[in-house]
Amino acid sequence: MAVAALLAALLVGTEPSVQIVSPAAGASYFAPATIRVWARSTGPATRVDFYLGGRRIAAVPRAADEGADEPWATVTGVRAGSYDLFVRAVTNGGSVESAHVPITVVERSRSAGQILELLKEEQMGNSIYPVAVIADQAPGRARQTGYPEPFASRMAGRRKHPLADLFGITNFGVNLTRLAPGASSALRHAHSKQDEFAYVLQGNPTLHTNEGISRLAPGMCAGFRAGGGNAHRLVNDTAEEVVYLEIGDRTPGDEGTYPDDDLMTVFTGGRWNYLHKDGTPW
Repeated sequence: MAVAALLAALLVGTEPSVQIVSPAAGASYFAPATIRVWARSTGPATRVDFYLGGRRIAAVPRAADEGADEPWATVTGVRAGSYDLFVRAVTNGGSVESAHVPITVVERSRSAGQILELLKEEQMGNSIYPVAVIADQAPGRARQTGYPEPFASRMAGRRKHPLADLFGITNFGVNLTRLAPGASSALRHAHSKQDEFAYVLQGNPTLHTNEGISRLAPGMCAGFRAGGGNAHRLVNDTAEEVVYLEIGDRTPGDEGTYPDDDLMTVFTGGRWNYLHKDGTPW
């Protein structure tokens, strides 16, 4: 018996099955999005149809005796919104539908906080967050800095893209930070309770610490333990953009000291409070 005929005989009376392999539930994209959907189909289906938001986006032919395979489809130009993805395995007598997979497409211009709200979907009492995002496409923080003037204007050219917040992480923060030529990461400072870590991805920033200055390069990193007192900052004194990851915890009661400026900070109630060194508020 030919292989095709044997497979067809084995599949007689067998119900098809189909499921989405990728993307995972809670995946997020930036508009206008390009989304590739992979499915797994088994059994005697003649076609696999792909649906986004109730609209069929592709129909992939399939031989009824094909056994198991992984058809896929791509849709482009998807606008911001919340969508369900699902696939149908079509047979001569009907169809079988997969479980629905929720995804979210957001505008690039939204703040990290707005994206976080959009990504929170209540399903069986559990919030769904994205499985993964493209870090360098994460929206920039809406508020440029919390520093009061005259310090705020000194942060011109710095752009922070919060990453940990997008996943609902609360114990520590991660920012992808960009420094334009001439920009600084912060005023030179040290933390009493917060550990800090930075990893350079692009460019050659200068690290200012109590020990002096050090030129960094991509692949280099620096860390500052809580209570160590080593005041630090990065400065981009080159003509090219600097990009780095910064990581720090969010321990309540943390205090920041600023040896070069009339400033001290206290982290209480989930926010920073800015004071003169004599304790009076800015």
